[in-house]
Amino acid sequence: AMIRELENQTDVKPKYQVNLSSITLIGSPILFINTMLDVRPEKVEQFAHSYSSEQPLRWLNLIHGSDLMAYPLKANLHLAENSYLKFEDEYLLEDANWVEKIARSLGQNDLAMAVSSSDAHNSYWNCPHTARLITNNILNQLDNGFLPSNE
Repeated sequence: AMIRELENQTDVKPKYQVNLSSITLIGSPILFINTMLDVRPEKVEQFAHSYSSEQPLRWLNLIHGSDLMAYPLKANLHLAENSYLKFEDEYLLEDANWVEKIARSLGQNDLAMAVSSSDAHNSYWNCPHTARLITNNILNQLDNGFLPSNE
């Protein structure tokens, strides 16, 4: 109900408004949720415009290669050059478990993905690279090609 209320909201009351600088998604199935709730890319752009300050809203989407719940979003958003969103899909390539590591070392990438799928969604929490990317997004610092909004 709350998601629907936010989706249908046309005017944000200044008393309750929060200006966001960044958003980070970790292994998020938001593309599927948006599809089920019929949230269009234009609505996401409108959200970014309503809740961001002078700079575009930095949105980082972290995806482990074997996480079946996570999905890239950038292509679905159809962002213009002057968008209020500075969006980046970032793939994490760390092995989710030791079986995945062994399978990859043997060149069995399909097997590696299959055996790590159950652990991949939880692997973000134990990954130093994830922590660094989140921190850099919050602080608006460069990391692996993710450019800050004040280019």
